[in-house]
Amino acid sequence: MPRELFNRRCNVEASVFQLVYHTRNKKLKYRGKVRVQLWAFCRAAWINVRRITLHQAKLAEMAA
Repeated sequence: MPRELFNRRCNVEASVFQLVYHTRNKKLKYRGKVRVQLWAFCRAAWINVRRITLHQAKLAEMAA
């Protein structure tokens, strides 16, 4: 497997891990497809916002 493809796979697996990290035994407290999808959407958005914030802080630190 090419290194670039391997790194991409590792990043995807890390993102999935972050998505289910704060669950109990990978089970949600929500029932129903709509509520689970809404939870997943909100959780993914939170993960992305957090990553963007950390990245911007890192860039600001490098610029200073």
